[in-house]
Amino acid sequence: MSKELNFDCLLNIFQYTNRFEDLVVYSKVCSKWRIAAFYRLSQIKYLSLEPIERPNEDCLISKYFPPPQYMVYSNPANDNPTHLFHDGLLNYPSRRYLKELRNLRIVDIGAKNSFSGNLSEFLMKNREIKGLIGTPDYNTGKFLDKIEIIACYTLNWVNKPMNLKQLHIEIGISSDFSIFQDLLRLHSNESFYNCLRPLTNLKILEIGTSIQCGYAIIDSCPNLESAYIFFRAKMINALNKTNLNLRNLVIQNTGLGQEWNSLRAILSRFPNLRNLAIRGNDTLNDHHVRKLLDMLPHVKLLDFRGSRKVTKKSASYLVDFNKRNKRSIKFYYSSKKAESLTWPKIIKSHEKICYGFDFMENCFFRTFQSLPLILEPKISSHHR
Repeated sequence: MSKELNFDCLLNIFQYTNRFEDLVVYSKVCSKWRIAAFYRLSQIKYLSLEPIERPNEDCLISKYFPPPQYMVYSNPANDNPTHLFHDGLLNYPSRRYLKELRNLRIVDIGAKNSFSGNLSEFLMKNREIKGLIGTPDYNTGKFLDKIEIIACYTLNWVNKPMNLKQLHIEIGISSDFSIFQDLLRLHSNESFYNCLRPLTNLKILEIGTSIQCGYAIIDSCPNLESAYIFFRAKMINALNKTNLNLRNLVIQNTGLGQEWNSLRAILSRFPNLRNLAIRGNDTLNDHHVRKLLDMLPHVKLLDFRGSRKVTKKSASYLVDFNKRNKRSIKFYYSSKKAESLTWPKIIKSHEKICYGFDFMENCFFRTFQSLPLILEPKISSHHR
């Protein structure tokens, strides 16, 4: 009976199949099922070799990975999902079906490197792959020349990919990131200052730091537009340069937070800020919010969620300020009533691949620990 299903019906059913091994099984039923299964494989952009899991929505993913790594749907309700999962090692004969993944863009090789030593061969045969999640072995380096996006634990290859556009790395304190002159987005959970040349193309920077000179890397990024700083320090050294391009800034604090005089010196270097979040800072109060409004003439959004001394008084002041100055500044602070009425949709998900190279849409309202591994650029129609 199943063989008599209309071909279009088969295609629709297979669109909801997100396990590689299931499609392999379906392809063996008959020639019609084989064609439908192979068509489904040809639509896949993201392949994960990790088990299909979702962390608890209320938990934070550990800053260290692997293990585990999570790659879940950017939109689980999508009628045409482009993610595929495979549990376990890609053993022969299942590996031969990988050639049907003609539009594959990103591969999560898994914490255990499920290619079992054959990743180099796979990359050599699939030159359209642009992104890797996980830490390849040393022998893979020579096949990374086409890779533009990497999310890994540390840089440990002899042959590094020189065409990187995005790098999400957990440990990189001794690396010279300026060798990647094409970088557009850089994420590191450790402080790094070994930049021998400016990162002139960098647009998005996300850095976690526990030492005083955490902002120093921004001086090496003259065209930076968005920054996410996760601080574990109270006093931060000021910048040496003014950045006129920075539009979006998130400062997530632990402990008491960065002190006002230090923060003021830093923010004075970003006169064109549009969107500013200072979260978890208990050294700031309502008085400082007024000072920030005087400092930042172009600001459109202020987010003080988690900064407990910023209260309803600031929200009320903003209403009057907007009326007097014909502005429309959005303001978020910690209040159950404000949360229910005015907060944006809080991103608690742990989607590690987000569609679109857009900091405000995919990064600004997240915690540092849940930032995406990859921002998948939109592809023009003639590349699809």
